[in-house]
Amino acid sequence: MKNVINYYYNIVIDDIHHHDQQYYFQFNNYWYLLLPYYKSINELEYNYQILISNNLYCYDIIRNKNNEIITIINDIPYVLLKENIKNRKITSSDIIKSSIKVDSINKNNWKQKWCEKIDYYEYQMEQFEKKYPVLYESFAYYSGVTEVAISLLNFLNNDEIVQYTSHYRINNTSTLRDLYNPLEIIVDSRVRDIAEYFKHTYFYRYNPIDEVQEYIQNNYLSYNEIILFISRLIYPSYYFDIYDEIIKERETEDKIDLIINKLEDYEIFLSEVYNELCKNYSIPEINWLKKVVKQY
Repeated sequence: MKNVINYYYNIVIDDIHHHDQQYYFQFNNYWYLLLPYYKSINELEYNYQILISNNLYCYDIIRNKNNEIITIINDIPYVLLKENIKNRKITSSDIIKSSIKVDSINKNNWKQKWCEKIDYYEYQMEQFEKKYPVLYESFAYYSGVTEVAISLLNFLNNDEIVQYTSHYRINNTSTLRDLYNPLEIIVDSRVRDIAEYFKHTYFYRYNPIDEVQEYIQNNYLSYNEIILFISRLIYPSYYFDIYDEIIKERETEDKIDLIINKLEDYEIFLSEVYNELCKNYSIPEINWLKKVVKQY
């Protein structure tokens, strides 16, 4: 790989580290990452220009000797990135500051995506009852929760959703490298990243209810954004992310225990968020969360 990097990028290195198909090395006191990239090149170019024009980017994309972003190495498309920012874990404030408004006619149909995903999971579960008993026993609850999140999207006017730079997945362990990595940028509602961050923060660090209340009060969310925000908090991506890892045999079933054990506590958290939203917005009734409020 050292010779390949020298040939395509005119960079001479003495040492290189790799994990799976990812490569890391240092050159002139900067870290470089050579990463596989299978998504749209045009989309990557577009997102990268957004980051550059707003001075919000963590990596430079290094073009190869042919002035191309993609380099095919052993039949795998790679992108070379140069790190140019000190790394640390992100905060909710970082997420808000990094979200840049984008003029885009492409709208994500989350109702369709979530419906297709839950249909696929339900089909999978029929095959895995004996192999994954913990997943099988817990799945019905999270399938039901997903249905609640999907039903909320019926109140959404998708055409009115303002688009911002977002990410495939942001969570409480994400760093500035993740936040400003152009390979991870997508265009979506600005509530996507912050909702994912709050969910993962709740399960793996602390209860972020104060931050959620501050976010709601200070960011002037539209009605459609509020619907997306609460539906994304309800949608159990935290469960499905681990589910996927278990099915791929990258994790064992006990990894899901932490999520299941916090089931009732997270319902209370959701009810608190819902109650806060109802103070300022006329949003659809969610009887399930109203009952939790009364119990609490």
